[in-house]
Amino acid sequence: MKWILSLYLSVFPFLQQERYPVQLYSCEENKIIMTYQEQPFTVIPFNLEIKKGIGWEKTCRLLHQDKKIEMEIDASSRLQEPFQAYLFIDGELLDEILIKENLAYTKIHNPEFRYEEKLLQLEKEKLVMNQPKIGSTYTHKKSQGWIFLLTLFCVWLFLFGCCLSLRKSKKTSA
Repeated sequence: MKWILSLYLSVFPFLQQERYPVQLYSCEENKIIMTYQEQPFTVIPFNLEIKKGIGWEKTCRLLHQDKKIEMEIDASSRLQEPFQAYLFIDGELLDEILIKENLAYTKIHNPEFRYEEKLLQLEKEKLVMNQPKIGSTYTHKKSQGWIFLLTLFCVWLFLFGCCLSLRKSKKTSA
């Protein structure tokens, strides 16, 4: 029984929905490397699309601060590298920080994900705050396509009339 448990822990070093203290090894765009018990591994933020450039800069800056970093793997996530995990900085979910600052958004809306309801609520609040106010100066302009079609039709009629007049002049001269 002991060897089965040790084999399981060596193949799957992290149990799902448990927080593990990790240390940052390196962080760059689309790649976060953490260490756990001095073993490096790659981590991808679970179900989070971070905006390129400024979003990843903020993520790496937050992770590089000398703070307590914890990792939690969602129950629906695979247990293989790169690990898709929730990252916590001093107990605060990294996803929440980035969504509040409009630097990231959730990719898939699945109610079985552990923090999905909280993250969706934050996204909805951001959407409501970004919508224009009722009675604001924004007006929806109608398409000007009919003017283009009318102009095109007039040009076609003019060319058709020119062709007919050339034909008449050739018949009368012959």
